[in-house]
Amino acid sequence: MKLNPAFVDRVVAYLSQVPLVVRHRISDIELHEDGCRFTAEITEEDLNPFHSVDGGIYAFLLDNVTGFATFCRYPADYGTSTLDLQATYARPFKTGKVVCEAHIIKAGRSVCMVRGDVEDEDGTVLAYATSNLFVGRGLQLMDDAVKAAGFPALPDKFIDDEC
Repeated sequence: MKLNPAFVDRVVAYLSQVPLVVRHRISDIELHEDGCRFTAEITEEDLNPFHSVDGGIYAFLLDNVTGFATFCRYPADYGTSTLDLQATYARPFKTGKVVCEAHIIKAGRSVCMVRGDVEDEDGTVLAYATSNLFVGRGLQLMDDAVKAAGFPALPDKFIDDEC
């Protein structure tokens, strides 16, 4: 099974207008069966008193990229919720664009293990995390969120790409 491009386009359109996503300047969202990638712009308001990115900003980005990655793996009637996020902050960073990417380590029946990275534009790892996400039928469904925001129902999540 392959993610339906029409579904991905509609989900990205929805996510791109979510206030928390907008506030943290997340863009260029890419969703695929094994993960997720997006960029974010770090500005002065994201810096701690020592003028480097606050660890909470990294944790926010890592939680979202791992959550979006997990969402892409499971059927449309399944949702996810973060159980834990083990983050490591590798390097300080000031301001500018960062690339966030996550890949599935293991997709189980009720828990999905994911690794996420935040890198600068040169590919230097700034922070990384592993996360375990609970996966369950009827839990925080994307279709419900999209409808609640006034968007039309989503198309089928997966397409059969076999000839």
